[in-house]
Amino acid sequence: KPQENPVDVAIGIAESYLGYHEGANNKTIFGDTMHSIQPSNMDLNAPWCDAFVDFVILQMCKHFGYGDTTARKVLCGDFDDYTYNSVSLYKKAGRWSSTPHRGDQIFFGGSGHTGIVESVDSGTVHTIEGNKGDEVRRCGYNTSTPSIIGYGRPRYDLITGVMTSDDMPL
Repeated sequence: KPQENPVDVAIGIAESYLGYHEGANNKTIFGDTMHSIQPSNMDLNAPWCDAFVDFVILQMCKHFGYGDTTARKVLCGDFDDYTYNSVSLYKKAGRWSSTPHRGDQIFFGGSGHTGIVESVDSGTVHTIEGNKGDEVRRCGYNTSTPSIIGYGRPRYDLITGVMTSDDMPL
């Protein structure tokens, strides 16, 4: 399906879960699925914002006929539900930015929260986030919000085979 944009597919998958609520003790399809693939880095019933992003990227890769090995590469190395480990992977890969792009993974300091950038316009970054009030929901932030520590740029070029300026190391 090379004519499809992997960013659009990933965001469509994220949108399909809007309103999804966790069960008791943080139980979600995202945590269950990711734990079954990577039990060492994906704790069962843990806070699940990063598991949601990893799940979305995994499902996007499956849509294009790839598996978890490619999904790990798109995420710059591995699945991990500890957001600061995900930040480190993006930084090590040279895929860390202070400027948001559609499809980026947004990271917040303090709480260590994360989500997917749906769009950016007029100084506002629009996101889809898992574990936001115990559900998947849309949010919006001023791009100068102090709690935003940066953006990881997934390797969507591994799906399309085409590297654009957005895919270049930052």
